[in-house]
Amino acid sequence: MKSKSKSLLSAALCGIICLNICACSESKNTGGSAVNSESSVQSVSDNKTEESSQGSNTEESSADSESPDGSNGESSEESKTEESSEAESSSGGAANADDDQYTDPYSPAPLGEWIKSMAYNPESEKQEVIYWRIVNVNPDAQASVDAYNDGNNFWILEQPDEDFIKFYEVDYEIKYPEDYTASDFGITASSLSLSAEKPDGRGFQKDGTLYLGVGSATDVTKDTLGKGEGYPQPGDTVKFRSVYTMIEGETDYVFCLEYKDLNDQRVSSYAASH
Repeated sequence: MKSKSKSLLSAALCGIICLNICACSESKNTGGSAVNSESSVQSVSDNKTEESSQGSNTEESSADSESPDGSNGESSEESKTEESSEAESSSGGAANADDDQYTDPYSPAPLGEWIKSMAYNPESEKQEVIYWRIVNVNPDAQASVDAYNDGNNFWILEQPDEDFIKFYEVDYEIKYPEDYTASDFGITASSLSLSAEKPDGRGFQKDGTLYLGVGSATDVTKDTLGKGEGYPQPGDTVKFRSVYTMIEGETDYVFCLEYKDLNDQRVSSYAASH
């Protein structure tokens, strides 16, 4: 009986021991899975951080190389410069505000230098930009005076009473910008109302006597240069000639062109006589 009881007790103890061993084994396996799972989560997190960092670097690099409008900054700037250059070229420089109008009689335009001015255009019925320049000054204009007097002109150029007052001639050019308004046949080119003036505006004197009318100019283009074929077109340059009286040997004077600007204000431009 005792032997049987001992056997039963031993069997029961063995069963308990086996159960404890199984429980421990299961607990250890679960802990391992948890550790492995945590390691996996950390690995995924590290991968996402690395990818995010690479993406951020890519965006920063893209932002550095592109302008706000999404294009490369340097290329965009070059493109704008080229477009601006093309726009200026197509306008022919007709409306450039920086062009010198030479409005100071003491700082006239040198011979051959273009001067920006304006003239009334009957086609558009408004003032439009033109350019003019003095090409040549000749102190002996008698041939031009004779040709004009021999032509069919209403006025005759009379010789001055004083032998020291002579006829001079001035050759000048007018350039019409590309955007100058023209009719179907072209531009009705008109001469300029030039005059020779003292820079101080006091008029011409000799031996203390003031001589009125000296410096007044008359257009003689059609009688001395002839008439070109057809009418000038926008972009063309036209030659003109005028004769004027001047005290012989006088050099202290400039050529003046008075005109109205877009604000209907009178403006005077000046060109040197020599």
